[in-house]
Amino acid sequence: MNKPPINWVRSFEVAARHRNLSHAARELGVTHGAVSRQVAQLEAFLELTLVERSNAGLELTAHGARVAESLHEAFGQIDRAFEELKPGLRQLTVTILPSFAVHWLVSRLGRFYAAHPDFEIRLLTTRRLVDLNREEVDLGLRYGRGGWPGLEDELLLEDRLYPVTAPDLARRLDMRALDGFARHIVHSDAVIDHENWLSWLDAAGYGRADLSRQPVYDDTGIAMQAALQGQAVILGRSSLVETHIAAGRLVRLSDVEIQSPMAMYLAYRKGGRRRRELAAFCNWIRSEAAGSQDQNLVSGCL
Repeated sequence: MNKPPINWVRSFEVAARHRNLSHAARELGVTHGAVSRQVAQLEAFLELTLVERSNAGLELTAHGARVAESLHEAFGQIDRAFEELKPGLRQLTVTILPSFAVHWLVSRLGRFYAAHPDFEIRLLTTRRLVDLNREEVDLGLRYGRGGWPGLEDELLLEDRLYPVTAPDLARRLDMRALDGFARHIVHSDAVIDHENWLSWLDAAGYGRADLSRQPVYDDTGIAMQAALQGQAVILGRSSLVETHIAAGRLVRLSDVEIQSPMAMYLAYRKGGRRRRELAAFCNWIRSEAAGSQDQNLVSGCL
């Protein structure tokens, strides 16, 4: 089979990744019209419709999605081949929730740099779900249930949930009855954390309760800070609170715990694990997570 010109192929790969002709044009340094023409020329060459155009952008057809997936991987391999020839630091951009960066990852990164002094890790801390197929990001540390479309993912950490607060507040609480601590409960979001609290109260024998009027901070990091300052009782995620418990900054208020319905995952483009930099970081962080969960099992409570 005759092969199409590489500039047509590249224009389609970038347009498919961005789902937007203008964004593709900026990346390629050409005009919107040039990208549009080259995608159309590729479609004519293949005698297939690859994209559906609309005011909202581009949508890939079934043929387009299949071709785009193969091209993403192929151009990724080409890019990686040239990157490995460059001297200097190996760069990796990681998107991560601010709370997980502050309370788990950052304190461990020194060990990664000690083992990999030729690496530079760029952390993009955001609560936004970054599109890893369109943006210049290599890896996402995502909290959820996995199975994100168009990506590969690996389970990194599972969390157990239990109430925590600062030592000063803990000494003033009476955990024998819900009234002894309920007014200090703070939600880190309005839906999932609320449901988790209801599940924990039920498991702990307090029964169902009306927590609809509890404050909602809508950010795990802010709720964590309130707990650290003795201003709140939160349902702590084991991965985030373990180091604070070990250091005496937080106290676990009960032996009762429930499994979190969500977990921390590594997410990346399909085939991304074949990149040596990504493989090295993923292997290291999985080792750290395994050690974290082992330590988690011996954490005590008040």
